[in-house]
Amino acid sequence: FPWAPERTKLYSELAAAYLKHFTYRAKGGAKKPPGAKTLEGYEKDIGFFVKVMGDANIGSIDREVTGEYFNILRRLPANISRKAEYRDKTIPELLALNAPPQSEYNASKKLERPSGMFRWALDEKRKWGIDANPFEGFGQSGDNATARRPFTTDELKALLTHPDFIKRKFKKSYSFWLIPLAIFTGARLGELCQLDLKDFVEVEGIQCIDINDI
Repeated sequence: FPWAPERTKLYSELAAAYLKHFTYRAKGGAKKPPGAKTLEGYEKDIGFFVKVMGDANIGSIDREVTGEYFNILRRLPANISRKAEYRDKTIPELLALNAPPQSEYNASKKLERPSGMFRWALDEKRKWGIDANPFEGFGQSGDNATARRPFTTDELKALLTHPDFIKRKFKKSYSFWLIPLAIFTGARLGELCQLDLKDFVEVEGIQCIDINDI
């Protein structure tokens, strides 16, 4: 143990089992099953690995493979399924465009759900024949993060009481909401600017903002 890579299941088979396990959660239980929108996000983030790297035996997916995958994600532009100029293009075609890449933070986020899937598989590692999570440890490091201080109370008061803000003097009327949304959510400007009305959703009775690149 672990098993030889060729004896382990395909990534797509693990993904199918992982996504199916969410249906085992009783609706009245302490941990409820995810809503349809959330589950769609799991399917997208987990399935994107196959689109980029192809299907493979999970035992053959090591840190070198996930590192290569992460580096490709860091080179891809943001919103590839949302923008018409990117839609329906293959991964090599998207890379060949040399378009401005998505942020490293967004690339890192796309590894969280595949990593969660492998953590789940390790709970029954004898069933899946693996003893490590190849996605563990990838993502944005603190060393690369830009240090920023929070606004002071006086700065926030000056911003929110400014005549232009009170009178909503913005080039676009919806721009007014960027500041309140940023304050209440802590989301990044790029994440807020790409929101559509359909991204304001209710999940399990809770009003949510679905930040995604769909």
